[in-house]
Amino acid sequence: MNTEPLFIQFANTIKQKVLNREYQYGDKLPTEEELSSAYNMNRKTIRKAKQLLISEGVLLSVRGKGTFINRPPLRYNAGNMQNSFSARSLDVGSKPTSKVLFAGQIDIGNLNRIFNLGEEEKLYRLLRIRYMDGIPLAIENAFIPYHLIPDIEKYDFSIHSLYAAIEEHNIYYYKEEMLINVIRTSSYIARILKIPIDAGLFKIEFINYDVNDRVVEYTQFYSTDDKVDIWVK
Repeated sequence: MNTEPLFIQFANTIKQKVLNREYQYGDKLPTEEELSSAYNMNRKTIRKAKQLLISEGVLLSVRGKGTFINRPPLRYNAGNMQNSFSARSLDVGSKPTSKVLFAGQIDIGNLNRIFNLGEEEKLYRLLRIRYMDGIPLAIENAFIPYHLIPDIEKYDFSIHSLYAAIEEHNIYYYKEEMLINVIRTSSYIARILKIPIDAGLFKIEFINYDVNDRVVEYTQFYSTDDKVDIWVK
């Protein structure tokens, strides 16, 4: 006989459904009324279970929209990953294009926690909208140590690959870490990607290392949940 409180038992049921992929990451959880009817359970118990799952990061509550299955932070080494956005887009039969919103030198600031360089170091920031077949797929916010590519201003990154520019300077990716989270969409991102303000959004952070274990690139990638699987396969 299970002696755990009912709300914990129900929370574990939801977790198991996530593991079994009956509930997919980004899916909207049924309402408390629907869950109460489906599981013949008091709504107060369901609400308590939801609060527990939200605190654990299993669920994400979006104001005015509902509760969604969250992707817990996931870290792993992806190995020698050198595919660019363009290459991945072409792999799925789409035409890639980009629009540069900002490209230039910035202070390292709080990103030094990632790069572990001196406070006097500069970063090159590249902020782009990424399109597939003319449809805005994602916002990509990339940072690399400026000293790695001192002539980086010569590149037109609306047509040139950042990966290619890095490799042209004999810097090669050796391993990659990835951190994935579901976040709330800001009005800025919603306007650029032409999505509802309450749409689910994935934030994917990439940290790329070279063979000397130096961080050579840090990128924040924002994309809607129906397209994100292209990047995390």
